[in-house]
Amino acid sequence: SGNFKEGSKKRLQMIDEIRNCMVNDCENFHVKYQPVINIAAGKAVGVEALVRFENDKYGEVLPEDFIPVLEHDFAFEEMGIWLMENAMRDGLKLVAKNPDFLMGLNIAASQFGDSFFVESLKEASDNTGFPMKNICLELSKNCRLLDQELLKEKVAALREMGVKILLDDFGSGFASLEFLKHLPVDLVKFDMQFVENIVESETDRQDLKQLSALAALHGPRVVIKGIETEEMLNIISDSQIDRGQGFFFERPTDIETIVEKYV
Repeated sequence: SGNFKEGSKKRLQMIDEIRNCMVNDCENFHVKYQPVINIAAGKAVGVEALVRFENDKYGEVLPEDFIPVLEHDFAFEEMGIWLMENAMRDGLKLVAKNPDFLMGLNIAASQFGDSFFVESLKEASDNTGFPMKNICLELSKNCRLLDQELLKEKVAALREMGVKILLDDFGSGFASLEFLKHLPVDLVKFDMQFVENIVESETDRQDLKQLSALAALHGPRVVIKGIETEEMLNIISDSQIDRGQGFFFERPTDIETIVEKYV
């Protein structure tokens, strides 16, 4: 238990440091981007912006190690706005070369549920000159727990402004298909758990095929993350999945690499 205590203490110190940096103009934060590939065409159609914290003491820290702890802290709001503006500023380099290229922004439930969210998004778009029609909001799984009417209204208002809405972690947890019937979105993204074993498991291949066909029936395009090998890609090409992401194409990287290789 001594080790556990020590580990917990170190983790709390790390979280504390990350929070202080959030408040301090997001010092030691940067954004990486992972391309989203149109599988049939073999071409990138967008990127997902991924926030990273990095300093000498802790190295690179992934969002799953600090966002769940800090999501309801006011500092998180600061970081959310910082991320939107930085990603949009970088995104101008992408839409200059391809006017249809999408910038995917991960949105937590606490952000999306906030009454100022739409305003903040508009403001970031105005400040940077990045068009609303090139924004794709990736709503986290927890967004499904927000008040249904509020969710519906907000999604409708944003889509009206040209913003694309993606439902993340589709197929995991809380009745995703049922959810799609009541909430029209542009895209759904399947969790990595759906592809992990598709090469070895016939059952998993069938599940993926059926679930992607069911999702597509409701209208949205289907995106899948976690493609790591050519074998996986070949299996996925055989189902109703439009877009893919994963280390097979590219690990999260800097905007210059994306501009050079994918746009």
